[in-house]
Amino acid sequence: MFSKFSWALILMLSTICTTAIAQDFYADYQSKAELLITQLEREQFEEAYKTLAQLKVLGISMVDLYSAKKPACKASGTIFKEDLKNMENLSVEEIEKLYHDGERFPNAPKNCYYGRTLLVHPIMNRVRVKNALANSSYWTNDMSTTALNEVNETIAYLPYIKSLLN
Repeated sequence: MFSKFSWALILMLSTICTTAIAQDFYADYQSKAELLITQLEREQFEEAYKTLAQLKVLGISMVDLYSAKKPACKASGTIFKEDLKNMENLSVEEIEKLYHDGERFPNAPKNCYYGRTLLVHPIMNRVRVKNALANSSYWTNDMSTTALNEVNETIAYLPYIKSLLN
């Protein structure tokens, strides 16, 4: 059916396309995260909520990619995605304990955290921003600092995540 050369060519093109898509992913995630920082600093919560929705979509893509590239992380990725529909109804503390700290997941290698970090942090910040939209006194200086630190953390992890998946 296909010659060895054809398979090699298909594999090479697939790798090139995957790499190009991944490059766009990292640049897109970083630019949206940097926009979010500005929105949070200016307390533009409606805009931040929309940007966080976009980061959530990108984070779902990362969970999928990470699960495909790191089979030991697939079970936690599957659980994470199944739980997404109700996750934003939890408190930030519950999300952090169950999904950030990993208590909801089966034992897996430590690096599985990086597969979900680009999704869990936007979800925690979406809950914070949703609460700020509902109650203006919810957003404090400490809350702002925590939210901004989490966004900066995800930006800082991007090169490391990229290296784990190459």
